[in-house]
Amino acid sequence: MNQASPPSLQTASRFDYVRIPKHLVPCPACGGKSFQTLCRTDRYLMGVETSRCAHCGLVMTNPMPTDEALGEFYKKHYRKYYRKLERPDVSYIQRYALHRRAIYTVKFLAAQGLLGHENGQGAGTRVLDVGCGEGSILREIRLQKEKCQAYGVEVYEPFARFTEEYAGCPTYRDLRDVPRSPGELFDLVILSHVLEHILEPVDFLKQLAELLRPGGKIFIDVPDVCRYHWLADLHLAHVYHFSPRTLAAVCRAADLEVAASETHHPPKLPGCVRMVAGKKNEVKSPQTAWPQGEDQERQAALRISRMHRWARFFSFGFRLTMAAYEWSWTVIAQLPSKRRHRSLMRMPVEPWAQAGGK
Repeated sequence: MNQASPPSLQTASRFDYVRIPKHLVPCPACGGKSFQTLCRTDRYLMGVETSRCAHCGLVMTNPMPTDEALGEFYKKHYRKYYRKLERPDVSYIQRYALHRRAIYTVKFLAAQGLLGHENGQGAGTRVLDVGCGEGSILREIRLQKEKCQAYGVEVYEPFARFTEEYAGCPTYRDLRDVPRSPGELFDLVILSHVLEHILEPVDFLKQLAELLRPGGKIFIDVPDVCRYHWLADLHLAHVYHFSPRTLAAVCRAADLEVAASETHHPPKLPGCVRMVAGKKNEVKSPQTAWPQGEDQERQAALRISRMHRWARFFSFGFRLTMAAYEWSWTVIAQLPSKRRHRSLMRMPVEPWAQAGGK
């Protein structure tokens, strides 16, 4: 007798979250297995279930899509839902203010002394941006610290090729391709709006720690769950929702110590948490107090629960709102912007292959 095969994302013409394989997972920060369900809907009304660990308070998607299912989503559907773009260009960078965010981020990294001496050009400093996207941060690092050795990791091929052109940096397509010999380790690994996408954040951070030179640091920037206020903050691509306290807990679970952290407001993004972490016993004065505590996290959990109740009654209106939002960005993308393009490209970066890159 023929058995019905499970639904496959590979044959689906339209993404159906309800049908993809999922499983319950323990909390990566504390190993807890008891969760409070906060919400059963999301930005695209797919049915993503958001839960909170009853022990440590980490907010996450649970049940969690399997690694294979989420990988297939990123490969075939992600760009259809998020920013609706197959290959970046300068208008994309301008539209989402990615160049402004890059300047903002690099200014912080330099102030923290993570790009070499403040008055120097970063000679000998090796930087790896994991999930570098279109390469705006790498490009800004090379403009401000021209002697930094900057590298990227980007799994999506069109974005990786654009990074090599735009930032002038060698870009690996997989973290496993990054060399690990002692002379090729890094002083700084950047995770800018990446960790919230990772299914196993603790293991991922441990892998990145292996790429650090002695005294090297990992810079992490993620959305701040304590500043969530509407349903659009919840969606499939973000499987974890961190606060300063729970992000620090995940770092500790990965045998890292927090050197510095703060909440902040990047250009054209909601409130975020950024954190600098290093290996245990390599951070002189680990941070142990956080700008937001459990009370703010409980208030955020209550707001998320209310989102679910409101979405049940106003799902049609919410769909119209999101459709109008997406349409407005489509119209903006078609507006002429040659003048703005020239302003972004007026400072050319030397191609990495001609600058001694591998």
